[in-house]
Amino acid sequence: MDRYLLKLQLVWVEELARYIMIWAILMAVPCCTAGREHMGLEFVTKRFPLVAQQIIKICVGALTFSFFGYIAYLGYTFAEKGANQLSTVFSMPMAYAYAAIPVTFALSSFQAFLVWLEDIYALKFYLASEKFDVQGEQL
Repeated sequence: MDRYLLKLQLVWVEELARYIMIWAILMAVPCCTAGREHMGLEFVTKRFPLVAQQIIKICVGALTFSFFGYIAYLGYTFAEKGANQLSTVFSMPMAYAYAAIPVTFALSSFQAFLVWLEDIYALKFYLASEKFDVQGEQL
């Protein structure tokens, strides 16, 4: 709108749009993690029995939780280094822009932890229901 309709050519609009876009894109990662919309190996895991599928989900969940936590830690050290750098137009510390990495990956790690807990409880309830089916008792 700035460039084509108003013909103002404001310099700060492009830089602001860049930082907002970075934050918006990275904030989608925790949302996708909570909904299990990240990449998976369902083609391979669907060939295993149901208990093995649940165990694989738990193992992958632990790896995902750990990976996102590690990236959040590395992103924090990266953002610290950006405290001494200033953006071109706003002269704001680049740590605000770089903070998108540790914030979003910490949230992703938390979401992955919650999904991991869901998988553990799902396996626990599945095994408990199998136990009652073997004995022939109904709840």
